[in-house]
Amino acid sequence: MSAGPSTSPAPDALTARLKRTEVQREESSIPGRLIVQVLTEIPVGVASGWHTHPGEEVGYILAGTVEMAIRGRSTIVLHAGDGFLIPPSTPHNATDLGPGTGQMLSVYLVDPGQPLASLTGGLTVRQLLRAQTPVLDIAYYDEGPADGEPVVLLHGYPYDVNSFVDVVPLLVRDGFRVIVPYLRGHGPTRFLDANTCRSGEQAALGKDVVDLLDALGLPRATLAGYDWGARAACVVAALWPQRCTALVSVNGYLIQNIAVAATPLRPDLEAGFWYFFYFLTARGEAGLRANRREIAHVIWVRNSPAWSFSETVFDTVAEAFDNPDYVDVVLHSYRHRLGYAEGDETYADIEAALAGQPTISVPTVTLDGEADGNFPATDGSSAAARFTGPRTHHTVPAAGHNLPAEAPAAFAAAVLEATGLKVVGAGAAP
Repeated sequence: MSAGPSTSPAPDALTARLKRTEVQREESSIPGRLIVQVLTEIPVGVASGWHTHPGEEVGYILAGTVEMAIRGRSTIVLHAGDGFLIPPSTPHNATDLGPGTGQMLSVYLVDPGQPLASLTGGLTVRQLLRAQTPVLDIAYYDEGPADGEPVVLLHGYPYDVNSFVDVVPLLVRDGFRVIVPYLRGHGPTRFLDANTCRSGEQAALGKDVVDLLDALGLPRATLAGYDWGARAACVVAALWPQRCTALVSVNGYLIQNIAVAATPLRPDLEAGFWYFFYFLTARGEAGLRANRREIAHVIWVRNSPAWSFSETVFDTVAEAFDNPDYVDVVLHSYRHRLGYAEGDETYADIEAALAGQPTISVPTVTLDGEADGNFPATDGSSAAARFTGPRTHHTVPAAGHNLPAEAPAAFAAAVLEATGLKVVGAGAAP
């Protein structure tokens, strides 16, 4: 085949996720356009990630079965021998359904000065799924082989599932089944009953994870998270260790000791928690209702001073804050942890068990970001007594509070490490 003109290949964001082989490129008869032909190989269960091209993509499936989700259209399933057309700048996501590696040959008609493919910032997903628990209709994403070892990734506040956009494909490639739910009060997750307390307390978050495992028929899973998500994971690991294969927790042991909530921290640390105290007031409640996105943006900048996130990424995540229960759940979370709100009686027994600061016996990897604006990195020794099973601790250079988004390879590596640690027993549920 012709080698084509000497124009160097344009950046292609998909090469970090998939095997992409440029077959040929030629100048088009249309001035200022190139014709580029690329062979793409997608492993079973892997998604390309939502992305766009600066020109038309005309494709043909050579092997495998590929699910093609196209923004604004119905998802289609393509088999070997099928063709497809993607209009310019149209977000789409291709997932290989198996049984073997998917192969597609695509021809692009593009501007040579534009990247051949650009990720749009959304989670690499097949489709949004739903699981009903006794309290919630939980929206979640499920990627990887159905029989893979399950990992549940849990986001924090004020963030959402997109913290794991670059973690998911790394874990899927290692054979894991990866489940990423929206926490209560976030995104499309909804309460089933209008009369249910919109609790944000740690017991509720932990029980939601157990209920999700039950709804999915999973006896146990590795739990990995940060912020609210890490706290929920710690709760399950401590009180339901038989449900937790291994644990990855950013910032260590995060089960709150509400009995000492009135004990002040260093002033510079207290300054970073301004919103904790703001949310205790009527003014703070009004502020959160009026400015939920703006408050989140301020927190992002403070939490991760070294992270140059784009406004597109922020806007994608901020859609999760439009949940009708977001404000009530957030307010209750911070008021309860500081002793200014009663808990939901439904979780009283769990909160009583957590008040004893229970130890965690499951295999654990804890992480601290060295550029976390609110939680200075430590050597992990201060919480060592709370982990009675195998545990390792790492600090992650240049990573802030949203560690999975800022250092996805380090977070995924921690999951692999935790699942490889020796199991040392399990305890009983409360």
